[in-house]
Amino acid sequence: MSDLLETGIRAVTIADSSEPEKNGEAGGDDGGEAMPQGKNVYSIVLTGGPCAGKTTALERLSSYLRERGYRVYTVPEAATMLFSNGVFFSDLTDEAKTVNFQANLMGTQMALEDTFKSLGKATGE
Repeated sequence: MSDLLETGIRAVTIADSSEPEKNGEAGGDDGGEAMPQGKNVYSIVLTGGPCAGKTTALERLSSYLRERGYRVYTVPEAATMLFSNGVFFSDLTDEAKTVNFQANLMGTQMALEDTFKSLGKATGE
């Protein structure tokens, strides 16, 4: 069960604009042609263990997409939020506590992802 605690998840939600953007309006260089976009929201999830490069990949991917006119939302990692705000590994002393933590961790991560996706859809960008 401890291997589950060591796997991190980083997510990025990409919302397309309802209006095509021209070169220069969103920092992209597409030769001046309109970028085909709709009201779609896409999610990309990066997973991996500690120091696997998730944060670096997320930053590079977000920059790449923003330069091409996409609205990018990055979803915070729930485990980092919990462990940075009072939860300790030492609290997880038995299987029941670990399962409870994992259930809450998953619920928190899913709620964050659903919130960002909903906000992305609502903006229409």
